[in-house]
Amino acid sequence: MNINVVPKRTEDMPGVIESAVAALRARRRVPFDKPNDFAIVTPDQLISQFRAITGGITGAMVFVALISLVIGGVGGA
Repeated sequence: MNINVVPKRTEDMPGVIESAVAALRARRRVPFDKPNDFAIVTPDQLISQFRAITGGITGAMVFVALISLVIGGVGGA
């Protein structure tokens, strides 16, 4: 299940996250000494995950291109 919460201003994001965590912990009856049994994902986290994935794909493509150039250079010589 996903619950999307959008603050009116970006400055309100930390307060909204705190309120959401408090509401979810109360609703799910998570004891105060236990970790959350849910995840809060912010747009910044999604962007960093996307950049990590695209960075890995870019690295793999560069590696394949280098191998192709080496093989093409050996075959052409």
